[in-house]
Amino acid sequence: MGVLPQGTVEAQHASPPAWDVQLGTALIAVPSYSGADQYRIRAIPLAAVEFRERFFLGESRTGLDIAAGAYLVRRSSLRWTVEVGPSQLRAHLDADGLAGMDRTHTDGYAGTAAAYALGPVEASASVAVGMARRNDVK
Repeated sequence: MGVLPQGTVEAQHASPPAWDVQLGTALIAVPSYSGADQYRIRAIPLAAVEFRERFFLGESRTGLDIAAGAYLVRRSSLRWTVEVGPSQLRAHLDADGLAGMDRTHTDGYAGTAAAYALGPVEASASVAVGMARRNDVK
């Protein structure tokens, strides 16, 4: 019969913290508009919040902007999430090449993403559906 140090037994049964908060900043170079030869440097604040490794707010798991969502399955080799997020409202003054165009409107999107990891290799797929606002419906 072996004897385990007291800290080892407690560490095996320790639960993760309720909240996980991450903050940061990224710099990106983006074209002034689609197809533009001119680029702008933008600083983007990054924030991610998770609650009990189940719910998240921050970077979208489908790859579309930001989102709020939940993990339906979260294991070391398999993750499956559902999420909703806002769509960006593009102003007609964003770039000279878009002058005269009106704003674009959508109400947001809903999506799901799944990933399966086998050692260092990971396969993933995601689907997102935009919830577009029709211009003729008020």
